[in-house]
Amino acid sequence: MTFVNTSLGIQILSEIEKRKGELVRRAETFVITSKIFELEDFGKSQLNNLLGIAIREFDMAVIINFIRYQIGRDKRERDKWAYETGNPSRTIGDQLILEIEKIKHEMALPVLHGFAESSLGEQEKAQRLTEIHSHLTRLFLGYIKRAYTYYEAFPPR
Repeated sequence: MTFVNTSLGIQILSEIEKRKGELVRRAETFVITSKIFELEDFGKSQLNNLLGIAIREFDMAVIINFIRYQIGRDKRERDKWAYETGNPSRTIGDQLILEIEKIKHEMALPVLHGFAESSLGEQEKAQRLTEIHSHLTRLFLGYIKRAYTYYEAFPPR
């Protein structure tokens, strides 16, 4: 990420660091409410594949495209990404996309606005926002994988 080597970048990373606890809470809530740990065919490989894409890809549109692809592949069986969560109109994949979008609006934008409002041009702001959102989302997906592993072994009662 390009923001690491600048004074502003160090400040941004510091703000991201402060939000890790919130990302962990969001990840655990996602795992518990979606109940992915109860799905026999979901498995760690689904999360490993998603995390691998997130690490390789910079743009969240690519990650969302991958999730939508998985939902489409799973349409008939509905036992993985297309499994409907507690909200009957939302699949696990749809809920995850919603969470990724919330991270942008509720976490990445405030980080950007806290430091970059006056000092950056519009193009650089957009680039920074993409970097911040990408970084936060990668952390979030890693925390989902950890929560999944725990709740698969010790389901909540």
